[in-house]
Amino acid sequence: MSNLTNRVLAAIVGIPLLLAVVISGGKILLIFTLLLSSLALWEFCGMFIKKGYSPLRIPMLILSAISIILFDLYRSEYLITVLYLSFVLSSIIQIFKGKNWDPMNIMIDVFGLIYISLPLSLLSGLASHPKGNIVLYVFILIWSCDTFAYFGGRMFGKTPLSSISPKKTIEGSVTGLVLTALISVALHFLYPERLTLFDAVFLGVIIGMLSQAGDLFESMIKRYCDVKDSSNIIPGHGGVLDRFDSLLFVIPFVYIYFFHFQK
Repeated sequence: MSNLTNRVLAAIVGIPLLLAVVISGGKILLIFTLLLSSLALWEFCGMFIKKGYSPLRIPMLILSAISIILFDLYRSEYLITVLYLSFVLSSIIQIFKGKNWDPMNIMIDVFGLIYISLPLSLLSGLASHPKGNIVLYVFILIWSCDTFAYFGGRMFGKTPLSSISPKKTIEGSVTGLVLTALISVALHFLYPERLTLFDAVFLGVIIGMLSQAGDLFESMIKRYCDVKDSSNIIPGHGGVLDRFDSLLFVIPFVYIYFFHFQK
């Protein structure tokens, strides 16, 4: 079975389930976020373990869950506290590891929470925004950019976009950006009361750019750790982190935009 066939089959099964979760919101979305962050953080630590480091998988999973639940209950008040606790906990454990200590392990632990848990903790806030479930809008644009960039690259791709991911091309990237912006504009005309034309164009372009940047950033981590995929849990797509890497870059910007510039 070809990689493209696996990608299509995984999408046919996964997209309806994900849409159901996002539309349901509430505790269902919270449970999904906890599961997503746990799997992504597990894969993240696993890549660095293969590189020879010793990140604290279980303590980081616990702190990740705490940060997401606290943000769901109280929004932003406790995020900095959780990040600080992760630094202290990781430092203490590293101190007592004897000759095997490595400050890089502390950096990996804290960065894992900043990179994965912090963005995902914002999902519940976006899902309950007064303008509607913005998470659904974000997923639609990320999927659009990923799909259009992929097929645009296959049809027109000639010029490499980055040495980090040689298969990605400038032509595919531009195709993804342009068509994602058009999808965003189309959503404006469907829901003009929720999304102004300026919002649609601006967010369409920025989300397209951040989506691709998130993908390339995770590719950089994989290149550093000498792995092809974060795991093989999703046929044709690799791991959970491979599938949701774009979301980690997009969500913080969209959250700031709607909660701090759309008041």
